[in-house]
Amino acid sequence: GRDVVRLFVELVVECRRGVGLEIDRNKREAKSMYAQVRLATVELKTLWVATMNLSSTAELITPQEASYYTSKRLELDAELAQRKHFAAQFHQMMAQEEDILAKEEERRRDYQMQFNPLLNSLKLMLINNSHKSRTRGLEVLAKLRDLHEDECVRRCCHALVGEPTGGHLVTPDNQVVTRERLFSDEGVLRAIDDLVAMDTSTSLMIPSESCHLLVTVDGRDSEAPLVQDHVIHPHTGRVVPITGSVALDPISQRLVFTTDITESSQVPVTEELIPFVPYPRDPASGEPLDTDLVPLARRSDLRIGSMFQDPVSGQFVPLCAVTIHPV
Repeated sequence: GRDVVRLFVELVVECRRGVGLEIDRNKREAKSMYAQVRLATVELKTLWVATMNLSSTAELITPQEASYYTSKRLELDAELAQRKHFAAQFHQMMAQEEDILAKEEERRRDYQMQFNPLLNSLKLMLINNSHKSRTRGLEVLAKLRDLHEDECVRRCCHALVGEPTGGHLVTPDNQVVTRERLFSDEGVLRAIDDLVAMDTSTSLMIPSESCHLLVTVDGRDSEAPLVQDHVIHPHTGRVVPITGSVALDPISQRLVFTTDITESSQVPVTEELIPFVPYPRDPASGEPLDTDLVPLARRSDLRIGSMFQDPVSGQFVPLCAVTIHPV
């Protein structure tokens, strides 16, 4: 029995010795790895400091350099936050545009579903050519006319139903100026310098500031003051805002009207029109303001959606509108 105990004790001592040696070896390996990591960290820190200093020797950066680095980092954070804000706004605008487009497509589809069956039934009645068909045809034709007028009003195509947009020009002695007084039968502007003047830079007809407007709101006529950036529509004689009513034809380099256009007054174009906006002016003096806008380098770049460099940010942006400096 004593031999067994002695053998057991020897085995326990041997195991303790082996475990101690293994722990000591692992401790030495851990110290060696820590020393290697510390050395690598020092080398990386030295390389980073040398890179920040941009010099041949690795020295700690100066307070001025640290302040410069901090300011640049803050500028970068602000730029990133601003871009995220713009991206969120753009995403919201695109969602709104998609919603508007979906509603517009639905309304047009509803209009076609009402208009086409009536039109087909009217064609059949014309083919039958009976008294009953003619009577029924007049009723269908009246429904078609009502549908067409409602759709024209909804799409703001008032000229197609004989109701042009814009206000009437009224003289200082409260006389409403008609189109016949402004233009000849050939569409040429009459010599009435006291009411309308031709802008030399845009060839648009500018009403006199001494006049005012007569507008119709909810079926009631009311007077309104004449504000800047309004022109005379050459086809209707009404006063309309430039923004939203005038565009540039990139091929002919002429300004054309895009509102209240009928088939007889439509100008054929081969390129997509570019929206035109008035050049910014001082509201008090009316003089042109100093801006960072620059003319396009190439005439071929004058296309809606073409990319050009923004003079302020330096980034490339799409062309969405044009203006003309009043020289």
